[in-house]
Amino acid sequence: MRKLIGFVGALIVGVVVFHLWWNRLPPFDGHSEPIEKAFSTLNSEDDSVRVKGIAHHAVRAERYYPGGFMRSEKTFWVWPLFAPDDAHGRRIEVMVASTVAPPWGVDFEDVTVEGWVRPPRARVDENLEKALRGVGYHFDANYLLIELFPKED
Repeated sequence: MRKLIGFVGALIVGVVVFHLWWNRLPPFDGHSEPIEKAFSTLNSEDDSVRVKGIAHHAVRAERYYPGGFMRSEKTFWVWPLFAPDDAHGRRIEVMVASTVAPPWGVDFEDVTVEGWVRPPRARVDENLEKALRGVGYHFDANYLLIELFPKED
């Protein structure tokens, strides 16, 4: 019986630690120094990256996530990022999620983003993909999401 209680206790602790790590909650909310990457070399194996590109703010979407267990509520603005020389691109290889709203009235912007590479489903759902396809974009089969680091005060 003691082994079962110990196993269940360890399992609960493991699930809580995984939840904190996956959602970048304390004590896992820090980040390592981002690695400078060329847009064309980004891949899903990267962790913290810094990459230059062209933000297409004209197709940004606002996503609200209510608070939950050890997690405060957040609003993310999600928009496509294209290679620095591809201002008129339509094939989305990278999406960006930011807690800071893009500048109002700016449709295209040269940016340098710093953040974690995450699976796209962390912030992009099927409805957003469908909306972007509806305005002429299409998705690369292996597109990525970069969730920007929170702004430090």
